[in-house]
Amino acid sequence: MKDIKFADIIAANREMKSRQKGEPLRIAVLSNVTAQPLKEILEYALRSDGFAVEVRLGDYDQIIQESWKIEESVVVVLWEAANLVDGLPYLIEEMHAEEKTALLTRIGSELRTVADNLAEIPLVLWATLSSLPFTADIAEATAFDVFADECNAELRATSRPNMRLVDLAKIYASVSLESAIDWRGWYTSRSLYSVAFYKAFAIHVKPWLYSLQGQTSKVLLMDCDNTLWGGILGEEGEENIKLDRNQYPGNVFTEIQHRARWLGHRGVLLGLCSKNNADDVDAVLRDHRDMVLRDEDFTVKRVSWDAKTESIVSIASDLNLGIDSMVFLDDSAFEIGLVQEQLPEVTVYRVPEQLYRYPSLFRAIETRFIQLSRSDEDLARARQYREEQNRTVERTRHPDLESYLQGLGLSLDVSLNDRLLVPRIAQMTQKTNQFNLTTHRYTEPEIARFVESADADVIALQVQDRFGDSGISGVVNLRYSGNICEIDTMLLSCRVLGRSIEFVFMDVVCAAAAARNVHILRGMYLPTKKNGQVAEYFDRCGFARDSVSEGGDVSYSMKLADYKPFDIPYIKVQYASTDPPGVFQGFWH
Repeated sequence: MKDIKFADIIAANREMKSRQKGEPLRIAVLSNVTAQPLKEILEYALRSDGFAVEVRLGDYDQIIQESWKIEESVVVVLWEAANLVDGLPYLIEEMHAEEKTALLTRIGSELRTVADNLAEIPLVLWATLSSLPFTADIAEATAFDVFADECNAELRATSRPNMRLVDLAKIYASVSLESAIDWRGWYTSRSLYSVAFYKAFAIHVKPWLYSLQGQTSKVLLMDCDNTLWGGILGEEGEENIKLDRNQYPGNVFTEIQHRARWLGHRGVLLGLCSKNNADDVDAVLRDHRDMVLRDEDFTVKRVSWDAKTESIVSIASDLNLGIDSMVFLDDSAFEIGLVQEQLPEVTVYRVPEQLYRYPSLFRAIETRFIQLSRSDEDLARARQYREEQNRTVERTRHPDLESYLQGLGLSLDVSLNDRLLVPRIAQMTQKTNQFNLTTHRYTEPEIARFVESADADVIALQVQDRFGDSGISGVVNLRYSGNICEIDTMLLSCRVLGRSIEFVFMDVVCAAAAARNVHILRGMYLPTKKNGQVAEYFDRCGFARDSVSEGGDVSYSMKLADYKPFDIPYIKVQYASTDPPGVFQGFWH
Protein backbone atom coordinates (compact mmCIF):
# COMPACT_ATOMS: atom_id res chain seq x y z
CA MET A 1 0.00 0.00 0.00
CA LYS A 2 2.94 2.34 0.58
CA ASP A 3 3.52 2.86 -3.15
CA ILE A 4 -0.10 3.31 -4.23
CA LYS A 5 -1.20 6.86 -5.05
CA PHE A 6 -4.01 8.28 -2.94
CA ALA A 7 -6.17 8.87 -6.04
CA ASP A 8 -5.84 5.18 -6.94
CA ILE A 9 -6.75 4.21 -3.38
CA ILE A 10 -9.94 6.27 -3.61
CA ALA A 11 -10.92 4.68 -6.95
CA ALA A 12 -10.15 1.13 -5.81
CA ASN A 13 -11.94 1.67 -2.51
CA ARG A 14 -15.13 2.80 -4.21
CA GLU A 15 -15.04 -0.21 -6.54
CA MET A 16 -14.53 -2.62 -3.62
CA LYS A 17 -17.34 -0.96 -1.67
CA SER A 18 -19.76 -1.72 -4.51
CA ARG A 19 -18.91 -5.42 -4.16
CA GLN A 20 -18.86 -5.46 -0.36
CA LYS A 21 -21.12 -8.06 1.23
CA GLY A 22 -22.18 -8.84 4.75
CA GLU A 23 -22.42 -6.71 7.86
CA PRO A 24 -19.47 -4.30 7.83
CA LEU A 25 -17.11 -3.59 10.70
CA ARG A 26 -18.05 -0.03 11.65
CA ILE A 27 -15.26 2.32 12.69
CA ALA A 28 -15.53 5.92 13.93
CA VAL A 29 -12.60 8.34 13.82
CA LEU A 30 -12.62 11.09 16.43
CA SER A 31 -9.99 13.76 15.87
CA ASN A 32 -9.02 17.34 16.65
CA VAL A 33 -7.15 17.61 13.36
CA THR A 34 -8.45 17.23 9.81
CA ALA A 35 -8.23 13.52 9.07
CA GLN A 36 -10.16 12.95 5.84
CA PRO A 37 -7.54 10.70 4.17
CA LEU A 38 -7.74 8.14 6.97
CA LYS A 39 -11.28 7.12 6.02
CA GLU A 40 -10.35 6.11 2.48
CA ILE A 41 -7.01 4.57 3.44
CA LEU A 42 -8.32 2.49 6.35
CA GLU A 43 -11.28 1.23 4.33
CA TYR A 44 -8.97 0.34 1.43
CA ALA A 45 -6.52 -1.47 3.72
CA LEU A 46 -9.26 -3.68 5.17
CA ARG A 47 -11.35 -4.18 2.04
CA SER A 48 -8.22 -5.29 0.17
CA ASP A 49 -8.01 -8.18 2.63
CA GLY A 50 -11.66 -9.14 2.16
CA PHE A 51 -13.20 -7.31 5.12
CA ALA A 52 -16.49 -5.46 4.90
CA VAL A 53 -15.93 -2.11 6.61
CA GLU A 54 -17.41 1.37 6.94
CA VAL A 55 -15.41 4.26 8.45
CA ARG A 56 -17.10 7.42 9.69
CA LEU A 57 -15.26 10.65 10.45
CA GLY A 58 -16.57 12.52 13.47
CA ASP A 59 -16.95 16.29 13.41
CA TYR A 60 -13.71 18.24 13.58
CA ASP A 61 -12.42 18.87 17.14
CA GLN A 62 -15.58 17.48 18.77
CA ILE A 63 -14.05 14.45 20.43
CA ILE A 64 -15.84 14.81 23.77
CA GLN A 65 -19.20 15.56 22.20
CA GLU A 66 -18.86 12.76 19.63
CA SER A 67 -17.84 10.23 22.28
CA TRP A 68 -21.31 10.45 23.83
CA LYS A 69 -23.08 9.05 20.75
CA ILE A 70 -20.89 6.29 19.33
CA GLU A 71 -22.70 3.42 17.62
CA GLU A 72 -19.66 1.86 15.94
CA SER A 73 -17.73 -1.21 17.16
CA VAL A 74 -14.31 0.45 16.85
CA VAL A 75 -13.23 4.01 17.65
CA VAL A 76 -9.97 5.61 16.55
CA VAL A 77 -8.96 8.63 18.64
CA LEU A 78 -6.47 11.10 17.16
CA TRP A 79 -6.10 13.77 19.84
CA GLU A 80 -3.22 15.86 18.55
CA ALA A 81 -1.17 17.57 21.28
CA ALA A 82 -0.45 20.64 19.15
CA ASN A 83 -4.16 21.39 18.80
CA LEU A 84 -5.21 20.98 22.43
CA VAL A 85 -4.90 24.75 22.60
CA ASP A 86 -4.41 26.95 19.55
CA GLY A 87 -0.68 27.74 19.33
CA LEU A 88 0.24 25.43 22.23
CA PRO A 89 3.65 24.32 20.83
CA TYR A 90 5.04 27.86 21.26
CA LEU A 91 2.69 29.44 23.79
CA ILE A 92 3.49 26.80 26.41
CA GLU A 93 7.05 28.16 26.62
CA GLU A 94 5.61 31.39 28.09
CA MET A 95 3.08 29.82 30.45
CA HIS A 96 3.54 30.02 34.19
CA ALA A 97 3.69 26.77 36.15
CA GLU A 98 0.18 27.35 37.49
CA GLU A 99 -1.19 27.70 33.96
CA LYS A 100 0.49 24.48 32.84
CA THR A 101 -0.85 22.63 35.85
CA ALA A 102 -4.37 23.91 35.24
CA LEU A 103 -4.17 22.94 31.56
CA LEU A 104 -2.89 19.45 32.38
CA THR A 105 -5.67 19.02 34.94
CA ARG A 106 -8.24 20.00 32.32
CA ILE A 107 -6.77 17.69 29.68
CA GLY A 108 -6.63 14.80 32.16
CA SER A 109 -10.28 15.32 33.00
CA GLU A 110 -11.23 15.37 29.32
CA LEU A 111 -9.24 12.19 28.63
CA ARG A 112 -11.06 10.40 31.45
CA THR A 113 -14.43 11.66 30.24
CA VAL A 114 -13.87 10.29 26.76
CA ALA A 115 -12.45 7.01 28.07
CA ASP A 116 -15.54 6.62 30.28
CA ASN A 117 -17.85 7.45 27.38
CA LEU A 118 -16.14 4.83 25.20
CA ALA A 119 -15.90 2.14 27.89
CA GLU A 120 -18.72 0.12 26.29
CA ILE A 121 -17.11 0.13 22.83
CA PRO A 122 -15.47 -3.21 21.91
CA LEU A 123 -12.19 -1.64 20.73
CA VAL A 124 -10.70 1.84 21.08
CA LEU A 125 -7.45 2.61 19.23
CA TRP A 126 -6.11 5.75 20.89
CA ALA A 127 -3.07 7.53 19.49
CA THR A 128 -0.55 8.82 22.00
CA LEU A 129 0.12 12.55 22.10
CA SER A 130 3.39 13.62 20.51
CA SER A 131 5.43 16.83 20.47
CA LEU A 132 7.93 15.48 17.92
CA PRO A 133 6.71 17.32 14.80
CA PHE A 134 7.31 20.63 16.57
CA THR A 135 10.40 19.84 18.66
CA ALA A 136 12.46 17.20 16.83
CA ASP A 137 15.00 19.79 15.63
CA ILE A 138 15.60 21.18 19.11
CA ALA A 139 18.41 19.43 21.00
CA GLU A 140 17.19 20.07 24.53
CA ALA A 141 13.84 19.07 26.00
CA THR A 142 11.21 21.77 25.55
CA ALA A 143 8.24 22.65 27.71
CA PHE A 144 6.05 21.16 24.98
CA ASP A 145 7.98 17.84 25.17
CA VAL A 146 7.44 17.73 28.92
CA PHE A 147 3.76 18.58 28.59
CA ALA A 148 3.17 15.87 25.94
CA ASP A 149 4.87 13.32 28.21
CA GLU A 150 2.65 14.36 31.12
CA CYS A 151 -0.45 14.06 28.93
CA ASN A 152 0.60 10.54 27.92
CA ALA A 153 1.08 9.62 31.57
CA GLU A 154 -2.51 10.76 32.15
CA LEU A 155 -3.63 8.75 29.13
CA ARG A 156 -1.94 5.57 30.33
CA ALA A 157 -3.41 6.02 33.80
CA THR A 158 -6.83 6.42 32.15
CA SER A 159 -6.51 3.36 29.89
CA ARG A 160 -9.40 0.89 29.98
CA PRO A 161 -9.37 -2.83 29.04
CA ASN A 162 -10.91 -2.03 25.66
CA MET A 163 -8.21 0.53 24.78
CA ARG A 164 -5.02 -0.03 22.81
CA LEU A 165 -2.54 2.84 22.66
CA VAL A 166 -1.08 3.59 19.22
CA ASP A 167 2.45 4.95 19.65
CA LEU A 168 2.80 7.81 17.17
CA ALA A 169 6.59 7.69 17.49
CA LYS A 170 6.50 4.26 15.81
CA ILE A 171 4.38 5.64 12.97
CA TYR A 172 6.79 8.52 12.47
CA ALA A 173 9.77 6.15 12.51
CA SER A 174 8.25 3.90 9.85
CA VAL A 175 7.93 6.68 7.27
CA SER A 176 10.28 9.39 8.68
CA LEU A 177 9.01 12.43 10.48
CA GLU A 178 9.55 14.61 7.43
CA SER A 179 7.32 12.39 5.29
CA ALA A 180 4.66 12.04 7.99
CA ILE A 181 3.89 15.74 8.42
CA ASP A 182 2.08 18.03 5.98
CA TRP A 183 3.14 21.50 7.10
CA ARG A 184 1.17 23.28 4.41
CA GLY A 185 -1.95 21.37 5.42
CA TRP A 186 -1.32 22.19 9.08
CA TYR A 187 -1.09 25.93 8.67
CA THR A 188 -3.89 26.22 6.12
CA SER A 189 -6.47 23.72 7.39
CA ARG A 190 -5.20 22.01 10.55
CA SER A 191 -4.46 18.89 8.48
CA LEU A 192 -1.22 17.88 10.17
CA TYR A 193 -0.63 14.40 8.77
CA SER A 194 0.34 13.32 5.28
CA VAL A 195 -1.08 10.48 3.20
CA ALA A 196 2.10 8.51 3.98
CA PHE A 197 1.38 8.86 7.70
CA TYR A 198 -2.18 7.58 7.33
CA LYS A 199 -1.01 4.61 5.26
CA ALA A 200 1.49 3.70 7.98
CA PHE A 201 -1.18 4.24 10.65
CA ALA A 202 -3.60 1.87 8.89
CA ILE A 203 -0.92 -0.82 8.52
CA HIS A 204 0.03 -0.42 12.18
CA VAL A 205 -3.49 -0.90 13.58
CA LYS A 206 -4.67 -3.65 11.22
CA PRO A 207 -3.52 -6.53 13.48
CA TRP A 208 -5.81 -5.34 16.29
CA LEU A 209 -8.72 -5.11 13.86
CA TYR A 210 -7.96 -8.58 12.50
CA SER A 211 -7.93 -9.96 16.02
CA LEU A 212 -11.32 -8.38 16.72
CA GLN A 213 -12.64 -10.15 13.61
CA GLY A 214 -11.17 -13.53 14.57
CA GLN A 215 -8.46 -13.46 11.90
CA THR A 216 -5.37 -13.95 14.04
CA SER A 217 -2.93 -16.60 12.79
CA LYS A 218 -2.32 -19.56 15.11
CA VAL A 219 0.59 -21.60 13.74
CA LEU A 220 4.12 -20.63 12.67
CA LEU A 221 5.74 -23.29 10.46
CA MET A 222 9.47 -22.90 9.87
CA ASP A 223 11.95 -24.53 7.53
CA CYS A 224 15.26 -25.60 9.10
CA ASP A 225 18.21 -24.94 6.77
CA ASN A 226 18.93 -21.22 6.39
CA THR A 227 15.74 -20.45 8.30
CA LEU A 228 16.14 -21.88 11.79
CA TRP A 229 19.92 -21.97 11.48
CA GLY A 230 22.51 -20.91 8.94
CA GLY A 231 23.75 -23.42 6.41
CA ILE A 232 22.57 -26.78 5.07
CA LEU A 233 22.67 -29.49 7.70
CA GLY A 234 22.98 -32.39 5.25
CA GLU A 235 25.99 -30.84 3.51
CA GLU A 236 27.85 -29.00 6.27
CA GLY A 237 27.11 -31.21 9.26
CA GLU A 238 25.83 -30.34 12.71
CA GLU A 239 29.14 -28.87 13.86
CA ASN A 240 29.26 -26.33 11.02
CA ILE A 241 25.77 -24.86 10.96
CA LYS A 242 25.75 -21.21 11.97
CA LEU A 243 24.29 -20.49 15.39
CA ASP A 244 27.08 -18.64 17.19
CA ARG A 245 25.41 -15.70 18.92
CA ASN A 246 28.70 -13.80 18.97
CA GLN A 247 29.31 -13.92 15.23
CA TYR A 248 27.37 -12.96 12.09
CA PRO A 249 25.22 -14.56 10.76
CA GLY A 250 24.84 -16.95 13.70
CA ASN A 251 23.66 -14.05 15.86
CA VAL A 252 20.80 -13.46 13.40
CA PHE A 253 19.50 -17.03 13.75
CA THR A 254 19.92 -16.89 17.53
CA GLU A 255 17.65 -13.84 17.65
CA ILE A 256 15.12 -15.54 15.38
CA GLN A 257 14.96 -18.57 17.66
CA HIS A 258 14.51 -16.42 20.77
CA ARG A 259 11.69 -14.52 19.08
CA ALA A 260 10.03 -17.73 17.93
CA ARG A 261 10.24 -19.16 21.44
CA TRP A 262 8.66 -15.96 22.79
CA LEU A 263 5.76 -16.46 20.36
CA GLY A 264 5.41 -20.02 21.62
CA HIS A 265 5.18 -18.77 25.18
CA ARG A 266 2.33 -16.50 24.08
CA GLY A 267 0.28 -19.38 22.71
CA VAL A 268 1.45 -19.55 19.10
CA LEU A 269 1.92 -23.14 17.91
CA LEU A 270 5.42 -23.66 16.50
CA GLY A 271 6.10 -26.29 13.87
CA LEU A 272 8.91 -27.55 11.66
CA CYS A 273 8.20 -28.11 7.98
CA SER A 274 11.48 -29.12 6.38
CA LYS A 275 12.93 -31.35 3.68
CA ASN A 276 15.66 -33.00 5.68
CA ASN A 277 16.72 -36.19 7.40
CA ALA A 278 14.57 -36.42 10.51
CA ASP A 279 17.27 -38.09 12.62
CA ASP A 280 19.77 -35.33 11.78
CA VAL A 281 17.30 -32.60 12.75
CA ASP A 282 16.41 -34.40 15.97
CA ALA A 283 20.12 -34.57 16.84
CA VAL A 284 20.50 -30.80 16.39
CA LEU A 285 17.43 -30.10 18.51
CA ARG A 286 18.73 -32.42 21.21
CA ASP A 287 22.50 -31.87 21.23
CA HIS A 288 23.61 -28.61 19.62
CA ARG A 289 24.84 -26.32 22.38
CA ASP A 290 23.76 -23.11 20.63
CA MET A 291 20.18 -24.16 19.86
CA VAL A 292 17.60 -22.01 21.68
CA LEU A 293 14.61 -24.02 20.51
CA ARG A 294 14.41 -27.66 21.54
CA ASP A 295 12.11 -30.50 20.58
CA GLU A 296 9.61 -29.65 23.31
CA ASP A 297 9.13 -26.15 21.86
CA PHE A 298 7.56 -27.57 18.69
CA THR A 299 3.96 -28.72 18.73
CA VAL A 300 4.31 -30.50 15.39
CA LYS A 301 7.15 -31.58 13.09
CA ARG A 302 7.16 -32.66 9.47
CA VAL A 303 10.78 -33.42 8.63
CA SER A 304 10.88 -35.63 5.54
CA TRP A 305 11.35 -35.42 1.79
CA ASP A 306 7.64 -35.03 1.10
CA ALA A 307 6.33 -31.94 -0.68
CA LYS A 308 5.93 -29.10 1.80
CA THR A 309 2.42 -28.43 0.56
CA GLU A 310 1.49 -31.99 1.55
CA SER A 311 3.17 -31.52 4.92
CA ILE A 312 1.26 -28.31 5.60
CA VAL A 313 -2.07 -29.94 4.75
CA SER A 314 -1.17 -32.86 7.02
CA ILE A 315 -0.24 -30.51 9.87
CA ALA A 316 -3.52 -28.61 9.54
CA SER A 317 -5.42 -31.91 9.67
CA ASP A 318 -3.53 -33.12 12.73
CA LEU A 319 -4.10 -29.86 14.59
CA ASN A 320 -7.71 -29.65 13.36
CA LEU A 321 -7.08 -26.07 12.25
CA GLY A 322 -7.83 -24.26 9.01
CA ILE A 323 -5.08 -23.82 6.43
CA ASP A 324 -5.62 -20.07 6.67
CA SER A 325 -4.42 -20.10 10.29
CA MET A 326 -0.92 -21.10 9.12
CA VAL A 327 2.12 -18.86 8.58
CA PHE A 328 4.94 -20.49 6.61
CA LEU A 329 8.55 -19.24 6.71
CA ASP A 330 11.20 -20.57 4.31
CA ASP A 331 14.37 -19.38 2.56
CA SER A 332 13.55 -21.04 -0.77
CA ALA A 333 11.81 -18.97 -3.45
CA PHE A 334 10.68 -22.23 -5.06
CA GLU A 335 9.03 -23.57 -1.90
CA ILE A 336 7.41 -20.23 -1.12
CA GLY A 337 6.08 -19.97 -4.66
CA LEU A 338 4.71 -23.51 -4.60
CA VAL A 339 2.86 -22.95 -1.34
CA GLN A 340 1.48 -19.65 -2.63
CA GLU A 341 0.22 -21.35 -5.78
CA GLN A 342 -1.24 -24.52 -4.26
CA LEU A 343 -2.25 -23.25 -0.79
CA PRO A 344 -3.10 -19.56 -1.27
CA GLU A 345 -4.80 -19.41 2.13
CA VAL A 346 -1.43 -19.86 3.86
CA THR A 347 0.46 -16.66 4.71
CA VAL A 348 4.04 -17.04 3.46
CA TYR A 349 7.28 -15.19 4.15
CA ARG A 350 10.67 -15.70 2.56
CA VAL A 351 13.88 -15.27 4.54
CA PRO A 352 15.70 -12.23 3.05
CA GLU A 353 18.88 -12.84 1.09
CA GLN A 354 20.49 -10.08 3.18
CA LEU A 355 20.32 -11.94 6.48
CA TYR A 356 20.74 -8.75 8.52
CA ARG A 357 17.18 -7.92 7.39
CA TYR A 358 15.80 -11.20 8.74
CA PRO A 359 15.05 -10.02 12.31
CA SER A 360 13.11 -7.05 10.92
CA LEU A 361 11.04 -9.40 8.80
CA PHE A 362 10.40 -11.64 11.80
CA ARG A 363 9.20 -8.71 13.88
CA ALA A 364 6.68 -8.02 11.11
CA ILE A 365 5.63 -11.69 11.19
CA GLU A 366 4.93 -11.34 14.92
CA THR A 367 2.10 -8.91 14.14
CA ARG A 368 0.21 -11.79 12.50
CA PHE A 369 -0.27 -13.25 15.98
CA ILE A 370 -1.46 -10.18 17.92
CA GLN A 371 -4.43 -10.94 20.17
CA LEU A 372 -6.77 -8.56 21.95
CA SER A 373 -7.18 -10.97 24.86
CA ARG A 374 -4.71 -13.33 26.48
CA SER A 375 -5.19 -15.90 29.19
CA ASP A 376 -3.41 -18.66 31.08
CA GLU A 377 -4.67 -21.01 28.36
CA ASP A 378 -2.14 -19.51 25.94
CA LEU A 379 0.77 -20.75 28.02
CA ALA A 380 -0.61 -24.29 28.00
CA ARG A 381 -1.61 -24.50 24.34
CA ALA A 382 1.42 -26.36 23.00
CA ARG A 383 1.15 -28.91 25.82
CA GLN A 384 -2.54 -29.38 25.08
CA TYR A 385 -1.86 -30.12 21.42
CA ARG A 386 0.85 -32.64 22.35
CA GLU A 387 -1.69 -34.33 24.61
CA GLU A 388 -4.07 -34.40 21.64
CA GLN A 389 -1.43 -36.22 19.61
CA ASN A 390 -1.29 -38.83 22.39
CA ARG A 391 -5.06 -39.22 22.09
CA THR A 392 -4.68 -39.80 18.36
CA VAL A 393 -2.22 -42.61 19.00
CA GLU A 394 -4.57 -44.10 21.58
CA ARG A 395 -7.45 -43.98 19.07
CA THR A 396 -5.58 -46.37 16.76
CA ARG A 397 -5.54 -48.99 19.52
CA HIS A 398 -9.33 -49.29 19.67
CA PRO A 399 -11.59 -51.12 17.21
CA ASP A 400 -14.16 -48.32 17.10
CA LEU A 401 -14.76 -44.74 18.22
CA GLU A 402 -17.23 -45.69 20.94
CA SER A 403 -14.78 -47.93 22.82
CA TYR A 404 -12.07 -45.27 22.50
CA LEU A 405 -14.32 -42.57 23.99
CA GLN A 406 -15.47 -44.84 26.81
CA GLY A 407 -11.87 -45.29 27.87
CA LEU A 408 -10.88 -41.62 27.79
CA GLY A 409 -12.27 -40.77 31.19
CA LEU A 410 -13.92 -37.59 29.88
CA SER A 411 -15.15 -35.00 32.35
CA LEU A 412 -16.63 -31.55 31.84
CA ASP A 413 -16.29 -28.85 34.48
CA VAL A 414 -19.07 -26.30 34.00
CA SER A 415 -18.80 -22.71 35.27
CA LEU A 416 -21.59 -20.15 35.31
CA ASN A 417 -20.88 -16.39 35.11
CA ASP A 418 -17.33 -16.69 36.42
CA ARG A 419 -15.66 -13.25 36.21
CA LEU A 420 -12.20 -14.78 36.40
CA LEU A 421 -12.78 -16.48 33.05
CA VAL A 422 -13.72 -13.31 31.14
CA PRO A 423 -10.34 -12.95 29.33
CA ARG A 424 -10.36 -16.55 28.11
CA ILE A 425 -14.02 -16.43 27.08
CA ALA A 426 -13.50 -13.21 25.10
CA GLN A 427 -10.46 -14.73 23.45
CA MET A 428 -12.41 -17.79 22.38
CA THR A 429 -15.12 -15.69 20.74
CA GLN A 430 -12.41 -13.85 18.82
CA LYS A 431 -10.50 -16.93 17.65
CA THR A 432 -12.89 -19.89 17.32
CA ASN A 433 -14.14 -20.36 13.78
CA GLN A 434 -15.05 -23.99 13.07
CA PHE A 435 -17.49 -25.04 15.79
CA ASN A 436 -19.03 -21.60 16.17
CA LEU A 437 -22.71 -21.21 15.36
CA THR A 438 -22.86 -17.42 15.05
CA THR A 439 -19.20 -16.22 15.11
CA HIS A 440 -20.17 -13.22 17.21
CA ARG A 441 -16.89 -11.62 18.33
CA TYR A 442 -16.72 -10.08 21.79
CA THR A 443 -14.11 -8.18 23.78
CA GLU A 444 -13.48 -8.53 27.51
CA PRO A 445 -15.72 -5.58 28.48
CA GLU A 446 -18.57 -7.02 26.43
CA ILE A 447 -18.23 -10.47 28.01
CA ALA A 448 -18.05 -8.83 31.44
CA ARG A 449 -21.39 -7.16 30.74
CA PHE A 450 -22.89 -10.55 29.81
CA VAL A 451 -21.61 -11.99 33.08
CA GLU A 452 -22.99 -9.13 35.15
CA SER A 453 -26.35 -8.89 33.40
CA ALA A 454 -29.46 -10.18 35.17
CA ASP A 455 -30.84 -11.12 31.75
CA ALA A 456 -27.93 -13.22 30.54
CA ASP A 457 -25.75 -16.19 31.44
CA VAL A 458 -22.24 -17.10 30.34
CA ILE A 459 -21.43 -20.78 30.60
CA ALA A 460 -17.83 -22.00 30.24
CA LEU A 461 -16.79 -25.59 29.74
CA GLN A 462 -13.45 -27.06 30.84
CA VAL A 463 -12.62 -30.44 29.30
CA GLN A 464 -10.40 -33.06 30.94
CA ASP A 465 -9.53 -36.69 30.37
CA ARG A 466 -6.83 -39.14 31.38
CA PHE A 467 -4.36 -37.57 28.94
CA GLY A 468 -4.62 -34.08 30.37
CA ASP A 469 -6.56 -30.86 30.77
CA SER A 470 -7.72 -29.10 27.59
CA GLY A 471 -8.63 -25.99 29.57
CA ILE A 472 -11.63 -23.78 28.86
CA SER A 473 -12.81 -25.26 25.58
CA GLY A 474 -16.47 -24.30 25.27
CA VAL A 475 -18.55 -21.15 25.67
CA VAL A 476 -22.26 -20.38 25.54
CA ASN A 477 -23.76 -16.89 25.93
CA LEU A 478 -27.47 -16.93 26.71
CA ARG A 479 -29.92 -14.02 26.64
CA TYR A 480 -33.26 -14.17 28.45
CA SER A 481 -36.47 -12.33 27.69
CA GLY A 482 -39.52 -13.47 29.63
CA ASN A 483 -39.83 -17.22 29.14
CA ILE A 484 -37.62 -17.22 26.03
CA CYS A 485 -33.89 -18.03 25.95
CA GLU A 486 -31.78 -17.00 22.97
CA ILE A 487 -28.51 -18.84 22.33
CA ASP A 488 -26.43 -15.83 21.29
CA THR A 489 -23.09 -17.66 21.08
CA MET A 490 -22.19 -21.33 21.18
CA LEU A 491 -18.69 -22.53 20.37
CA LEU A 492 -16.19 -25.28 21.08
CA SER A 493 -12.44 -25.35 20.58
CA CYS A 494 -11.29 -27.54 17.72
CA ARG A 495 -9.09 -29.39 20.24
CA VAL A 496 -12.09 -31.16 21.79
CA LEU A 497 -14.20 -31.97 18.75
CA GLY A 498 -15.12 -35.51 17.84
CA ARG A 499 -15.88 -36.69 21.39
CA SER A 500 -19.66 -35.99 21.57
CA ILE A 501 -18.96 -33.14 23.98
CA GLU A 502 -21.10 -30.79 21.89
CA PHE A 503 -24.23 -32.82 22.68
CA VAL A 504 -23.62 -32.95 26.43
CA PHE A 505 -23.03 -29.20 26.21
CA MET A 506 -26.57 -28.79 24.91
CA ASP A 507 -27.77 -30.79 27.93
CA VAL A 508 -26.01 -28.22 30.12
CA VAL A 509 -27.51 -25.30 28.18
CA CYS A 510 -31.02 -26.68 28.57
CA ALA A 511 -30.44 -27.22 32.28
CA ALA A 512 -29.42 -23.58 32.66
CA ALA A 513 -32.48 -22.46 30.72
CA ALA A 514 -34.75 -24.66 32.84
CA ALA A 515 -33.37 -23.03 35.97
CA ARG A 516 -34.59 -19.72 34.55
CA ASN A 517 -38.10 -21.13 33.95
CA VAL A 518 -37.62 -20.85 30.20
CA HIS A 519 -40.25 -22.39 27.92
CA ILE A 520 -38.75 -21.69 24.50
CA LEU A 521 -35.14 -21.93 23.28
CA ARG A 522 -34.10 -20.04 20.16
CA GLY A 523 -30.90 -20.22 18.18
CA MET A 524 -29.28 -19.13 14.94
CA TYR A 525 -26.83 -20.70 12.54
CA LEU A 526 -24.97 -18.00 10.59
CA PRO A 527 -22.86 -19.70 7.90
CA THR A 528 -19.26 -18.65 7.25
CA LYS A 529 -16.47 -20.11 5.14
CA LYS A 530 -15.23 -22.11 8.13
CA ASN A 531 -18.20 -23.28 10.21
CA GLY A 532 -19.92 -25.65 7.78
CA GLN A 533 -19.49 -28.57 10.18
CA VAL A 534 -22.13 -27.10 12.52
CA ALA A 535 -24.70 -26.41 9.81
CA GLU A 536 -27.02 -29.12 11.17
CA TYR A 537 -26.09 -29.00 14.85
CA PHE A 538 -29.40 -27.56 16.02
CA ASP A 539 -31.26 -30.07 13.86
CA ARG A 540 -29.41 -32.93 15.54
CA CYS A 541 -30.32 -31.49 18.94
CA GLY A 542 -34.04 -31.56 18.14
CA PHE A 543 -34.64 -27.91 17.22
CA ALA A 544 -37.11 -26.99 14.49
CA ARG A 545 -36.17 -24.70 11.60
CA ASP A 546 -38.26 -21.52 11.65
CA SER A 547 -36.80 -19.70 8.64
CA VAL A 548 -33.90 -19.67 6.19
CA SER A 549 -32.68 -16.39 4.67
CA GLU A 550 -31.34 -15.93 1.13
CA GLY A 551 -27.85 -15.80 2.59
CA GLY A 552 -28.31 -19.15 4.34
CA ASP A 553 -28.93 -17.88 7.89
CA VAL A 554 -31.15 -20.39 9.70
CA SER A 555 -33.29 -19.57 12.73
CA TYR A 556 -34.34 -22.34 15.10
CA SER A 557 -36.61 -22.84 18.08
CA MET A 558 -37.61 -25.63 20.45
CA LYS A 559 -39.96 -26.06 23.37
CA LEU A 560 -37.76 -26.88 26.32
CA ALA A 561 -40.26 -29.50 27.48
CA ASP A 562 -39.66 -31.38 24.22
CA TYR A 563 -35.88 -31.60 24.61
CA LYS A 564 -34.48 -35.11 24.86
CA PRO A 565 -31.16 -35.08 26.74
CA PHE A 566 -28.24 -37.00 25.26
CA ASP A 567 -26.98 -37.87 28.76
CA ILE A 568 -23.91 -39.69 27.43
CA PRO A 569 -22.75 -42.08 30.19
CA TYR A 570 -18.99 -41.90 29.55
CA ILE A 571 -18.89 -38.10 29.95
CA LYS A 572 -19.01 -36.94 33.55
CA VAL A 573 -20.39 -33.44 34.16
CA GLN A 574 -19.31 -31.46 37.21
CA TYR A 575 -20.38 -27.97 38.24
CA ALA A 576 -18.06 -25.32 39.64
CA SER A 577 -18.60 -23.98 43.13
CA THR A 578 -19.30 -20.53 41.65
CA ASP A 579 -22.68 -21.75 40.41
CA PRO A 580 -25.71 -21.01 42.56
CA PRO A 581 -26.72 -24.19 44.43
CA GLY A 582 -29.07 -26.37 42.46
CA VAL A 583 -29.04 -24.32 39.25
CA PHE A 584 -28.26 -27.33 37.07
CA GLN A 585 -29.53 -30.09 39.29
CA GLY A 586 -32.49 -32.31 38.53
CA PHE A 587 -33.08 -31.33 34.91
CA TRP A 588 -32.62 -34.67 33.21
CA HIS A 589 -32.57 -37.08 36.15
